[in-house]
Amino acid sequence: MVVLTVKVDGKSLVFQWQLQVRQESPRHLQARVLYTLLFISSLQDTWNIHSRSGRNDPALPLPVLGKVEP
Repeated sequence: MVVLTVKVDGKSLVFQWQLQVRQESPRHLQARVLYTLLFISSLQDTWNIHSRSGRNDPALPLPVLGKVEP
């Protein structure tokens, strides 16, 4: 199993992938992790745009810390 833990403003988002019985190739699994990180990055961009759209909260970058464990 691969676990990706992302901390955002002190809260953890956990993404897990179960390897299928046919054993996915490391490349396929790496692609899944990459697409998840791209998705999180797009959320960060959206959050930054909304925070600059006239609301009172400052446009602080959203911290994204990722760790992949085999």
